Amino acid sequence: MIGNQFLVRGVEGGRRFETRDEFFPTLFVKSKKKTKYKTLTGDYVDEIRPGTVRDCRNFYQKYEDVEGFAIYGNDRYIYQYISEKYPEDEIKFDISKIKLITLDIETTAENGFPDVEAAAEQILAITI
Repeated sequence: MIGNQFLVRGVEGGRRFETRDEFFPTLFVKSKKKTKYKTLTGDYVDEIRPGTVRDCRNFYQKYEDVEGFAIYGNDRYIYQYISEKYPEDEIKFDISKIKLITLDIETTAENGFPDVEAAAEQILAITI
Protein backbone atom coordinates (compact mmCIF):
# COMPACT_ATOMS: atom_id res chain seq x y z
CA MET A 1 0.00 0.00 0.00
CA ILE A 2 1.31 3.40 -0.96
CA GLY A 3 -0.93 6.30 0.03
CA ASN A 4 -4.45 5.47 -1.14
CA GLN A 5 -3.36 2.86 -3.66
CA PHE A 6 -2.67 -0.83 -3.34
CA LEU A 7 0.12 -2.17 -5.51
CA VAL A 8 -0.92 -5.61 -6.71
CA ARG A 9 1.08 -8.26 -8.53
CA GLY A 10 -0.42 -11.50 -9.66
CA VAL A 11 -0.89 -14.15 -12.28
CA GLU A 12 -4.16 -14.43 -14.20
CA GLY A 13 -4.67 -16.82 -17.06
CA GLY A 14 -1.00 -17.76 -16.92
CA ARG A 15 0.14 -14.16 -17.42
CA ARG A 16 1.80 -11.93 -14.84
CA PHE A 17 0.24 -8.55 -14.12
CA GLU A 18 0.93 -5.48 -12.02
CA THR A 19 -1.67 -2.90 -11.17
CA ARG A 20 -2.48 -0.04 -8.82
CA ASP A 21 -5.89 -0.30 -7.23
CA GLU A 22 -7.75 2.31 -5.23
CA PHE A 23 -9.71 1.00 -2.25
CA PHE A 24 -12.36 2.50 0.00
CA PRO A 25 -12.29 0.74 3.41
CA THR A 26 -15.28 0.06 5.62
CA LEU A 27 -15.48 1.25 9.22
CA PHE A 28 -18.30 0.81 11.72
CA VAL A 29 -19.93 3.12 14.28
CA LYS A 30 -22.58 2.42 16.92
CA SER A 31 -26.17 2.47 15.75
CA LYS A 32 -29.38 3.16 17.65
CA LYS A 33 -31.29 0.85 15.32
CA LYS A 34 -31.02 -2.89 14.85
CA THR A 35 -28.59 -3.72 12.03
CA LYS A 36 -27.02 -6.87 10.62
CA TYR A 37 -23.70 -5.99 12.28
CA LYS A 38 -22.81 -6.31 15.98
CA THR A 39 -19.68 -5.72 18.04
CA LEU A 40 -18.14 -8.51 20.09
CA THR A 41 -20.10 -7.17 23.07
CA GLY A 42 -23.40 -7.28 21.17
CA ASP A 43 -23.86 -3.58 20.35
CA TYR A 44 -25.37 -2.83 16.94
CA VAL A 45 -23.14 -0.95 14.48
CA ASP A 46 -23.63 0.52 11.01
CA GLU A 47 -21.03 0.43 8.27
CA ILE A 48 -19.62 3.69 6.97
CA ARG A 49 -17.21 4.39 4.14
CA PRO A 50 -15.42 7.67 4.83
CA GLY A 51 -13.61 7.44 1.49
CA THR A 52 -10.00 6.58 0.71
CA VAL A 53 -7.47 5.11 3.14
CA ARG A 54 -6.31 8.66 3.92
CA ASP A 55 -9.92 9.72 4.55
CA CYS A 56 -10.34 6.81 6.98
CA ARG A 57 -7.18 7.77 8.87
CA ASN A 58 -8.41 11.36 9.06
CA PHE A 59 -11.79 10.12 10.31
CA TYR A 60 -10.04 8.24 13.15
CA GLN A 61 -8.02 11.35 14.05
CA LYS A 62 -11.05 13.62 13.93
CA TYR A 63 -13.01 11.50 16.42
CA GLU A 64 -10.24 10.03 18.61
CA ASP A 65 -10.92 12.50 21.45
CA VAL A 66 -14.72 12.36 21.25
CA GLU A 67 -15.89 10.51 24.34
CA GLY A 68 -18.40 7.74 23.65
CA PHE A 69 -17.76 7.71 19.90
CA ALA A 70 -16.07 4.40 19.20
CA ILE A 71 -14.95 3.39 15.72
CA TYR A 72 -14.95 -0.32 14.94
CA GLY A 73 -13.59 -2.41 12.11
CA ASN A 74 -10.26 -3.59 10.80
CA ASP A 75 -7.90 -0.65 10.45
CA ARG A 76 -5.33 -2.88 8.76
CA TYR A 77 -6.61 -1.86 5.34
CA ILE A 78 -4.42 -4.33 3.44
CA TYR A 79 -6.31 -7.22 5.05
CA GLN A 80 -9.64 -5.58 4.26
CA TYR A 81 -8.54 -5.18 0.65
CA ILE A 82 -7.49 -8.82 0.30
CA SER A 83 -10.69 -10.18 1.87
CA GLU A 84 -12.90 -7.99 -0.35
CA LYS A 85 -11.02 -8.53 -3.60
CA TYR A 86 -10.42 -12.26 -3.05
CA PRO A 87 -13.44 -13.54 -1.07
CA GLU A 88 -12.68 -17.23 -1.61
CA ASP A 89 -12.42 -19.34 1.56
CA GLU A 90 -8.98 -20.46 0.43
CA ILE A 91 -6.83 -18.81 -2.20
CA LYS A 92 -5.26 -21.44 -4.43
CA PHE A 93 -1.79 -20.65 -5.69
CA ASP A 94 0.88 -22.31 -7.75
CA ILE A 95 4.28 -21.98 -6.07
CA SER A 96 6.01 -22.28 -9.46
CA LYS A 97 4.46 -18.91 -10.43
CA ILE A 98 5.96 -17.13 -7.40
CA LYS A 99 9.40 -15.54 -7.69
CA LEU A 100 11.42 -16.24 -4.55
CA ILE A 101 14.92 -15.09 -3.65
CA THR A 102 17.10 -15.16 -0.57
CA LEU A 103 19.30 -12.17 0.20
CA ASP A 104 22.26 -12.75 2.52
CA ILE A 105 24.62 -10.04 3.76
CA GLU A 106 27.75 -11.27 5.53
CA THR A 107 29.68 -8.87 7.77
CA THR A 108 32.52 -8.96 10.20
CA ALA A 109 31.55 -9.70 13.79
CA GLU A 110 34.43 -8.24 15.76
CA ASN A 111 32.11 -6.91 18.49
CA GLY A 112 29.58 -9.74 18.67
CA PHE A 113 26.47 -10.06 16.54
CA PRO A 114 26.18 -6.89 14.42
CA ASP A 115 23.56 -4.24 15.19
CA VAL A 116 21.59 -3.90 11.93
CA GLU A 117 20.47 -0.36 12.82
CA ALA A 118 24.03 0.92 13.34
CA ALA A 119 25.56 -0.91 10.34
CA ALA A 120 28.95 -0.48 11.99
CA GLU A 121 30.58 -3.68 10.69
CA GLN A 122 32.44 -4.16 7.41
CA ILE A 123 30.48 -5.95 4.65
CA LEU A 124 32.24 -9.10 3.44
CA ALA A 125 29.74 -10.44 0.90
CA ILE A 126 26.24 -9.87 -0.46
CA THR A 127 24.63 -12.90 -2.13
CA ILE A 128 21.30 -13.56 -3.81
